[in-house]
Amino acid sequence: MADDAPIAEEEGGTRPSGKGRLGLIGIVAGVAAVCSLLTFGAAYMMFDGGNQAALPPGGGTTGEIDPGGFEGDTQAEVVPLGDFTVNLRASGAAGRLLQMSISVEAKPPASTLVTEREAQLRDAILMAASDFSNLELEGIDGRLRLRDEIYRRINEILTPDGQIKRVYFTSFVVQ
Repeated sequence: MADDAPIAEEEGGTRPSGKGRLGLIGIVAGVAAVCSLLTFGAAYMMFDGGNQAALPPGGGTTGEIDPGGFEGDTQAEVVPLGDFTVNLRASGAAGRLLQMSISVEAKPPASTLVTEREAQLRDAILMAASDFSNLELEGIDGRLRLRDEIYRRINEILTPDGQIKRVYFTSFVVQ
């Protein structure tokens, strides 16, 4: 059987077609299909916000209940709380600084309260952030925990008059 391939080449001058060529085409088609599925999935997650339904209102992983009334609400507005510089809890010999800017999303009654109680909110944010170490903020999980804690503390201050929907880090640097 090993002698059949050279004879076929000598007689016809071409290689026999067979499963090798079809197998390669099948592999290429399979890889293309997987890539297109991954691309479609990534586009869905980015543009449709497919992951937002699974996240709590603060955007983290704690499973808090959404206060409701924000989906499709055009009256919600984003209120900047400004820049924060915080000494992080020491996790080694040298202390670290966290520099961040925060904005919150709220309905108009709550957004008015955010501006009226800005000093209380800034204090709560500084206290929450200073309880973290730089090691706890290294990954996305630590930043989500900080965002959830800020969300919780702000809503404690604004309750029962109003609540925020989300906390946004508009800049975040640990030095």
